[in-house]
Amino acid sequence: MEATIFYSRKNAFTAITFGVIALILVAVTVLTLWTKPLSMIWIPVVVVLVVLVWVWTRTFYSIDGNYLYYQSGPIRGKIAISQIRQMDVNQTLWVGFRPALSTGGIIIHYNKWDEIYISPKDSDRFVAALTTANENIQVNVKET
Repeated sequence: MEATIFYSRKNAFTAITFGVIALILVAVTVLTLWTKPLSMIWIPVVVVLVVLVWVWTRTFYSIDGNYLYYQSGPIRGKIAISQIRQMDVNQTLWVGFRPALSTGGIIIHYNKWDEIYISPKDSDRFVAALTTANENIQVNVKET
């Protein structure tokens, strides 16, 4: 069975936040190198910028067999679909684990107390794929 991939939806707030962080880091680096040419400040700045680009371009979710896989830059993991109890669609989780780039996504409740927030571009297709794999998942849709 081939994996079905769902890329994260991206919103303007996240884009602006990432852009402002990048501009501040570049400005501080340029000003520091202007006054102290031998400064090594550029090394951690480059690392942070690479991670920001990595998260922006590589945040996605895939369903392959019995698992839901997620990746957001260097953060990755998997959840057994059989352990998913509930999905809250069109919700936003403000604290907790959020490998997502947008609001109004899906909160997935799995195991006994665990939850994760994701934001697939096509929430309907994503929910359909998971409920096909596990028909016992309770789906709660908040009207937008």
